Amino acid sequence: MPLLLTDHTVHTARRPWVFWLLIGIILLLGVIMVIAPIYSVWTQPYPDLNFSTFFGSLGLIMMLLLTWPYIEHTASIQTGTESFTVRKYGQVPFEYPYTALTGHTVRPNFDRQRSWTELVVYLPDNWFTLRSIDFDNFDELVALFSAVSPAVPYRQVLSPGEQRLARIFLIVALLVGLVPVWFGFAAYQPVDKQPARLVQLSGTLSSIRKTTNRSSSYTGFTLRLAEYPDFTFYARRKEFTDSLRTLPYALNYPPRLTLTIRAYDFRTKISRQQPLTFGDRYDDYRSIPVAGIDSSPFFHVRTTRTIYNDSHTKPYLRLSLFCLYAIVIWSFWLAVDKQTIRR
Repeated sequence: MPLLLTDHTVHTARRPWVFWLLIGIILLLGVIMVIAPIYSVWTQPYPDLNFSTFFGSLGLIMMLLLTWPYIEHTASIQTGTESFTVRKYGQVPFEYPYTALTGHTVRPNFDRQRSWTELVVYLPDNWFTLRSIDFDNFDELVALFSAVSPAVPYRQVLSPGEQRLARIFLIVALLVGLVPVWFGFAAYQPVDKQPARLVQLSGTLSSIRKTTNRSSSYTGFTLRLAEYPDFTFYARRKEFTDSLRTLPYALNYPPRLTLTIRAYDFRTKISRQQPLTFGDRYDDYRSIPVAGIDSSPFFHVRTTRTIYNDSHTKPYLRLSLFCLYAIVIWSFWLAVDKQTIRR
């Protein structure tokens, strides 16, 4: 019979800043996943599904990864005279008599930010963990459960409910991973191996913006023409000579430009002489690559690479990556099956 903590007191785990940070990240990811598609629909005729399916799937998988560790954490425990009640985050509370305990383990543990001591308590069909960083009276709780259960070697286990939840997480993660693969095949457009036919498009420059990468290194320019406000024309530095860098300084007023673009983009997006395919609509519809820029007599630049029509996606590469991803999911599934509680 336990001698300590038998006053039916509820002991609630502390919530450190790391907990609230993760909650904030999860909520932020959820908000972004909702707002981003709505914003893309409002700001252009066709949403960029290539971007949203990939990063939306990645965001949802990240939410699952961030959420799962807290599923196993104990949120509160109520100790009584004959029994105790444990509530884990996101799970239904469960009550057991002290006589049902099959063992306990006290061991050190750590992560990147901190270290702690944890008490792992085993039951015939369940388990729970108490951490020294979560409970002020951790030593008293250790004394209580050590007095009513034998010490046993540590083993990694999941309750039947947690195993079902883990399988649901894995199935969802697998289905979410299929979404970019579906888009890859739906948007794929076979193209000739011959260089694309090019045409010239003239207009008045309404805006020019230098693009950079994560390290703030110059990567090119995006251009907007007043006559074609629905489209953004982009020139990548890696496809042009260094003279592209001087474009903003070579413009005269009013800045008239002649852009060289693919004839296919002109027929499908500008003149609408040819119907748009699924990939044309939903793979960054507003962006059109530039193969040359003229601002006579001040500026002339041509791409250093051969221009081909865009296939939009590489579906078999996506399928190959998904197969590797599915193998990882399957390995987690096998690990979940092995973490069964045994007496």
